[in-house]
Amino acid sequence: MIRFDKIKTIKMKKHRIFVSIDIPGKLKNVAEAHIEPFYKNKLARVAEKENWHITVVFCGYLSDEELKKLKETAKGATDNVKKFKLTPERIVFAPLRQGSGQAQRARMVWLIFKHSPGFLQLSKKFPQFSQGKREQFPHLTLVRFKEFHYPNLKKLLPENGIDLKDEAESFMVESINIMGSHLSPKGPRYELLEKINLSR
Repeated sequence: MIRFDKIKTIKMKKHRIFVSIDIPGKLKNVAEAHIEPFYKNKLARVAEKENWHITVVFCGYLSDEELKKLKETAKGATDNVKKFKLTPERIVFAPLRQGSGQAQRARMVWLIFKHSPGFLQLSKKFPQFSQGKREQFPHLTLVRFKEFHYPNLKKLLPENGIDLKDEAESFMVESINIMGSHLSPKGPRYELLEKINLSR
Protein backbone atom coordinates (compact mmCIF):
# COMPACT_ATOMS: atom_id res chain seq x y z
CA MET A 1 0.00 0.00 0.00
CA ILE A 2 1.35 3.40 -1.01
CA ARG A 3 1.75 5.95 1.80
CA PHE A 4 0.90 9.19 -0.01
CA ASP A 5 1.96 11.23 2.99
CA LYS A 6 5.50 9.92 2.46
CA ILE A 7 5.72 11.01 -1.17
CA LYS A 8 7.70 14.20 -1.55
CA THR A 9 6.17 16.67 -3.96
CA ILE A 10 8.46 18.59 -6.25
CA LYS A 11 7.83 22.31 -6.03
CA MET A 12 8.20 24.27 -9.24
CA LYS A 13 10.32 27.37 -8.98
CA LYS A 14 8.26 30.54 -9.11
CA HIS A 15 9.38 34.03 -10.09
CA ARG A 16 7.82 37.24 -8.72
CA ILE A 17 7.35 39.28 -11.89
CA PHE A 18 6.12 42.68 -13.04
CA VAL A 19 6.25 44.71 -16.25
CA SER A 20 7.54 48.25 -15.86
CA ILE A 21 8.62 51.52 -17.47
CA ASP A 22 11.91 53.24 -16.63
CA ILE A 23 12.04 56.74 -15.11
CA PRO A 24 14.48 59.36 -16.49
CA GLY A 25 17.24 60.42 -14.11
CA LYS A 26 16.24 64.11 -14.25
CA LEU A 27 12.72 63.29 -13.11
CA LYS A 28 14.07 61.15 -10.28
CA ASN A 29 16.13 64.10 -9.07
CA VAL A 30 13.09 66.41 -9.11
CA ALA A 31 11.02 63.91 -7.14
CA GLU A 32 13.81 63.22 -4.67
CA ALA A 33 14.13 66.91 -3.82
CA HIS A 34 10.41 67.20 -3.04
CA ILE A 35 10.20 64.16 -0.77
CA GLU A 36 13.27 65.06 1.29
CA PRO A 37 11.18 65.52 4.50
CA PHE A 38 10.11 61.87 4.28
CA TYR A 39 13.71 60.67 4.32
CA LYS A 40 14.11 62.28 7.74
CA ASN A 41 10.88 60.86 9.19
CA LYS A 42 11.07 57.43 10.85
CA LEU A 43 7.36 56.80 10.25
CA ALA A 44 7.86 56.60 6.47
CA ARG A 45 9.88 54.33 4.21
CA VAL A 46 11.16 55.91 1.00
CA ALA A 47 11.62 53.49 -1.88
CA GLU A 48 15.19 53.04 -3.10
CA LYS A 49 15.78 55.60 -5.85
CA GLU A 50 17.39 53.06 -8.18
CA ASN A 51 14.22 50.95 -7.91
CA TRP A 52 11.79 53.70 -8.94
CA HIS A 53 9.63 52.65 -11.86
CA ILE A 54 6.12 52.82 -13.28
CA THR A 55 4.32 49.47 -13.05
CA VAL A 56 2.42 48.50 -16.18
CA VAL A 57 1.16 45.23 -14.74
CA PHE A 58 2.03 43.17 -11.65
CA CYS A 59 2.03 39.50 -12.61
CA GLY A 60 2.59 37.85 -9.24
CA TYR A 61 4.44 34.52 -9.06
CA LEU A 62 5.03 32.81 -12.41
CA SER A 63 6.52 29.45 -13.28
CA ASP A 64 9.30 29.16 -15.86
CA GLU A 65 6.72 28.26 -18.49
CA GLU A 66 4.44 31.17 -17.54
CA LEU A 67 7.39 33.58 -17.61
CA LYS A 68 8.29 32.36 -21.09
CA LYS A 69 4.67 32.94 -22.16
CA LEU A 70 4.74 36.46 -20.68
CA LYS A 71 7.85 37.32 -22.70
CA GLU A 72 6.17 36.07 -25.87
CA THR A 73 3.02 38.04 -25.05
CA ALA A 74 5.05 41.20 -24.37
CA LYS A 75 6.91 40.95 -27.66
CA GLY A 76 3.64 40.50 -29.54
CA ALA A 77 1.94 43.31 -27.63
CA THR A 78 4.69 45.85 -28.28
CA ASP A 79 4.44 45.27 -32.03
CA ASN A 80 1.07 47.06 -31.84
CA VAL A 81 1.93 49.81 -29.33
CA LYS A 82 3.72 52.90 -30.57
CA LYS A 83 6.06 54.98 -28.45
CA PHE A 84 4.09 57.41 -26.31
CA LYS A 85 4.67 60.41 -24.10
CA LEU A 86 4.24 60.62 -20.32
CA THR A 87 3.87 64.00 -18.62
CA PRO A 88 4.57 64.33 -14.86
CA GLU A 89 1.72 66.13 -13.09
CA ARG A 90 1.90 66.14 -9.27
CA ILE A 91 3.31 64.47 -6.18
CA VAL A 92 0.40 63.48 -3.91
CA PHE A 93 -0.66 61.25 -1.05
CA ALA A 94 -2.31 58.07 -2.32
CA PRO A 95 -4.31 56.06 -3.11
CA LEU A 96 -6.60 58.69 -4.55
CA ARG A 97 -10.33 58.74 -3.99
CA GLN A 98 -12.40 57.88 -7.07
CA GLY A 99 -12.91 61.02 -9.15
CA SER A 100 -10.74 63.08 -6.81
CA GLY A 101 -7.19 64.37 -6.81
CA GLN A 102 -6.79 63.82 -3.06
CA ALA A 103 -6.32 60.86 -0.75
CA GLN A 104 -8.75 60.32 2.12
CA ARG A 105 -6.66 57.93 4.22
CA ALA A 106 -3.26 57.58 2.59
CA ARG A 107 -0.55 54.96 2.94
CA MET A 108 1.73 56.06 0.07
CA VAL A 109 3.12 59.03 -1.81
CA TRP A 110 2.83 58.90 -5.60
CA LEU A 111 4.16 60.89 -8.49
CA ILE A 112 1.20 60.88 -10.87
CA PHE A 113 1.21 61.53 -14.60
CA LYS A 114 -1.39 63.04 -16.90
CA HIS A 115 -3.85 60.74 -18.64
CA SER A 116 -2.06 58.76 -21.33
CA PRO A 117 -3.94 56.78 -24.02
CA GLY A 118 -0.66 55.04 -24.87
CA PHE A 119 -0.20 53.79 -21.31
CA LEU A 120 -3.82 52.67 -21.13
CA GLN A 121 -3.44 50.73 -24.39
CA LEU A 122 -0.25 49.09 -23.15
CA SER A 123 -1.66 48.13 -19.74
CA LYS A 124 -4.54 46.25 -21.41
CA LYS A 125 -2.19 43.95 -23.32
CA PHE A 126 -1.62 41.59 -20.37
CA PRO A 127 -5.07 40.61 -19.01
CA GLN A 128 -4.14 36.96 -18.36
CA PHE A 129 -1.13 37.98 -16.25
CA SER A 130 -2.62 40.80 -14.18
CA GLN A 131 -2.90 40.14 -10.44
CA GLY A 132 -5.62 42.21 -8.82
CA LYS A 133 -7.09 45.51 -9.92
CA ARG A 134 -4.63 47.96 -11.45
CA GLU A 135 -5.03 51.72 -11.59
CA GLN A 136 -5.72 52.82 -15.14
CA PHE A 137 -3.23 55.67 -15.01
CA PRO A 138 0.56 55.77 -14.68
CA HIS A 139 2.11 56.57 -11.32
CA LEU A 140 5.37 56.14 -9.47
CA THR A 141 5.38 55.03 -5.81
CA LEU A 142 7.89 57.11 -3.86
CA VAL A 143 7.02 56.52 -0.19
CA ARG A 144 5.14 53.91 1.84
CA PHE A 145 3.91 54.05 5.43
CA LYS A 146 1.31 52.55 7.73
CA GLU A 147 -2.13 54.06 7.21
CA PHE A 148 -2.44 55.07 10.86
CA HIS A 149 0.67 57.27 10.49
CA TYR A 150 -1.00 59.45 7.86
CA PRO A 151 -2.23 62.12 10.34
CA ASN A 152 1.38 62.65 11.46
CA LEU A 153 2.76 62.75 7.92
CA LYS A 154 0.18 64.75 5.98
CA LYS A 155 1.84 68.04 6.93
CA LEU A 156 4.88 67.03 4.83
CA LEU A 157 3.01 67.69 1.58
CA PRO A 158 0.62 70.51 0.61
CA GLU A 159 -3.05 69.52 0.75
CA ASN A 160 -3.35 69.45 -3.05
CA GLY A 161 0.08 67.95 -3.62
CA ILE A 162 3.05 69.46 -5.44
CA ASP A 163 2.48 70.67 -8.99
CA LEU A 164 5.36 69.61 -11.28
CA LYS A 165 4.37 71.33 -14.51
CA ASP A 166 7.15 73.94 -14.27
CA GLU A 167 9.84 71.53 -13.08
CA ALA A 168 9.51 68.17 -14.80
CA GLU A 169 9.60 67.56 -18.54
CA SER A 170 7.57 65.03 -20.48
CA PHE A 171 9.44 62.00 -21.73
CA MET A 172 8.95 59.34 -24.39
CA VAL A 173 8.32 55.74 -23.42
CA GLU A 174 10.24 53.67 -25.94
CA SER A 175 10.49 50.30 -24.18
CA ILE A 176 9.17 48.18 -21.34
CA ASN A 177 11.01 45.94 -18.89
CA ILE A 178 10.13 42.49 -17.62
CA MET A 179 11.43 42.53 -14.06
CA GLY A 180 12.03 39.94 -11.37
CA SER A 181 11.45 40.98 -7.76
CA HIS A 182 13.32 39.30 -4.90
CA LEU A 183 11.94 40.14 -1.46
CA SER A 184 14.19 40.48 1.59
CA PRO A 185 14.07 42.09 5.05
CA LYS A 186 16.04 45.01 3.62
CA GLY A 187 13.46 45.58 0.90
CA PRO A 188 12.91 44.28 -2.64
CA ARG A 189 15.77 43.72 -5.06
CA TYR A 190 14.87 44.03 -8.73
CA GLU A 191 16.42 42.18 -11.64
CA LEU A 192 16.01 43.11 -15.31
CA LEU A 193 15.01 39.95 -17.18
CA GLU A 194 14.27 41.45 -20.57
CA LYS A 195 13.90 44.85 -22.22
CA ILE A 196 11.46 45.06 -25.12
CA ASN A 197 11.23 48.04 -27.47
CA LEU A 198 7.87 49.48 -28.49
CA SER A 199 7.03 49.69 -32.18
CA ARG A 200 8.08 52.78 -34.09
